[in-house]
Amino acid sequence: MVGVVGDVPYGALEAGPVSSFYTPYQQFTYASRTVMVRVDGAPMAAAGAVASAVRTVDDLPIAEVGPLADRLGDAWARTRFTAQLMGVFALVALLLAAGGVYGIVAHSVNQRTRELGIRIALGATVGDLIRLVVGDGVRLAAWGVGLGLAIVPSIGRLMRNLLFEVEPADPVILGVLGGMLLAAAALASYLPARRAARVDPVTSLRFD
Repeated sequence: MVGVVGDVPYGALEAGPVSSFYTPYQQFTYASRTVMVRVDGAPMAAAGAVASAVRTVDDLPIAEVGPLADRLGDAWARTRFTAQLMGVFALVALLLAAGGVYGIVAHSVNQRTRELGIRIALGATVGDLIRLVVGDGVRLAAWGVGLGLAIVPSIGRLMRNLLFEVEPADPVILGVLGGMLLAAAALASYLPARRAARVDPVTSLRFD
């Protein structure tokens, strides 16, 4: 007796598990049927042989011949597009955050020109000034990361349907993202820090 699988293991990622069942072909069938064949080598190279084997059983038209990977890709296209779009938005947000930190730190360096000149006159090295300015930028970003982590539980529930096998508050992912933000802030602060290290003490003491 021939059995027909009641479901095929592809569908939306956010869909829950579906139970499988088998029914006799003579009792219940479908208008169209799917034949899956495991082959060695390139899947499409065996398409002709599989079609010939099907025709020996029943001369039926065969359509949509292709690898299962393509069918899975089509079924998950919307989820994959959403993930890629979210990735683009995340990258844009990271660049905007880095640009904001750069602007704030650069403005702070301009406002502290006299102070930085005094520090140089008193013996501060280039490394001291870079650590000072970069540290201010990283501390600013750390406050933002802390506030973001505080609201993760509330906004995580809204994004749960967009995630697959990942928890919204996964500590590893949050740690990596927080580290990336702090690294971006440090890099954005480095350019103003280098400019601060080149301050001329004599000129800066005359700065009004």
